Amino acid sequence: MPDPYEVKAAAGKGLGVFATKLIKPGDIIMHDAAKMKLHRGTNDVSTQQVQDAFSGLSKADRKAFLKLHEGPVEYETRNMKIYKANSFSYAGFSVLYLKFSRVNHACMPNAEMTELDDEKDSKMVALETIGEGEEVLISYVGLLQDGSREDRRRFTKGAYGFVCECHVCCLTGTEGDLSDARRTIYAALASRRAGMEPAKYEWIDNGSAEDGRKGKILGRVERRLKVPLTEREKTAYAFLTAKLLEAEGWQTRQISDAYVHAAMGMLAQINEQKGVVVVEAARLLMAWLEASVGAMRAVRSKSSKDLKELEQFLKDVKQQDIIQTCGPFLTESGRMLKIPGSPIDATKIFAIDGRGDGYFLTRGECLDVLRAGYRRAGVGVAMTAIAAWDTGRMAELNQVLGWNAFGNP
Repeated sequence: MPDPYEVKAAAGKGLGVFATKLIKPGDIIMHDAAKMKLHRGTNDVSTQQVQDAFSGLSKADRKAFLKLHEGPVEYETRNMKIYKANSFSYAGFSVLYLKFSRVNHACMPNAEMTELDDEKDSKMVALETIGEGEEVLISYVGLLQDGSREDRRRFTKGAYGFVCECHVCCLTGTEGDLSDARRTIYAALASRRAGMEPAKYEWIDNGSAEDGRKGKILGRVERRLKVPLTEREKTAYAFLTAKLLEAEGWQTRQISDAYVHAAMGMLAQINEQKGVVVVEAARLLMAWLEASVGAMRAVRSKSSKDLKELEQFLKDVKQQDIIQTCGPFLTESGRMLKIPGSPIDATKIFAIDGRGDGYFLTRGECLDVLRAGYRRAGVGVAMTAIAAWDTGRMAELNQVLGWNAFGNP
């Protein structure tokens, strides 16, 4: 079966990958094998590592490698410039794919790489319908690197040598402001969930001796949180990350992952209770797991490894004692419950007032998180309201928190 894409000239971008037929969400666009896989040390990868890996390529692969884009950062060797502009970081390694490297960037991509743990057969799948003749695009900017269009453009210019002109970067007015706010917030939330303050990109003199960088480079400066997040905050931040990604309209596996993290945080909190089951918490747990599966189904085919593993995970969670105990009551709240001989021996249910449709956190829950966290957030965490409530509530939130959500405290 012929490939559903072709590589040809892309206006203002050199070469790009374009669909030769209609591609549906979850369809595999291309398979690729990692041609270079290097362990990332303290200073990333070294010039010698790249040279050794290049020498191990076949003649055809070396030729294809040398045709790839060279980044803007000056290194000791041309091979290093090419490698750094085309490699991806994954699980402590840096990997380079020759086919994947031909796919250009967009801040709202229509495709993403998956199954990178299978380095002999990694895949690129469609996140949305891609029409015949439409360019296939992935994001070079991860959640931790995302932010305002100014931040993203600074990153792509410094790391890859181009200023992004994708649809999202060209949004104007309120629509552009809201997109910037959502992305700045979920980048901050992602950093905090990783135990770090939101990263800042700064031009730094010199580079490591190993990679041979020359002059100034765009470095990612990050610091550990002075006050670690509580488990409750981690749960709320994961949920809000999912809602912000949904509000942004970004179809991505990362929505599913965020819901899973939120659900696991909620499960841990539920299991801490002694003889008490908060049915609303159990309902949230299951709703978030179902949402994670729904988000995965939107971007993966029924036969995909990612979806099958997640569906099995959901089945396993449903078999846990806490869910088995709550199961008959997940459609009810606000009543006393006693189950003699149950593994949990639940004696009380707490109903949470003000829960909106869609299993949002309550207004009170969100505000508690915001009051505790926004002062050290460095960005407008109050803008989580874009996901949790409609934008008409912004004036109220600004008044409660005492600041302008688009500015600084």
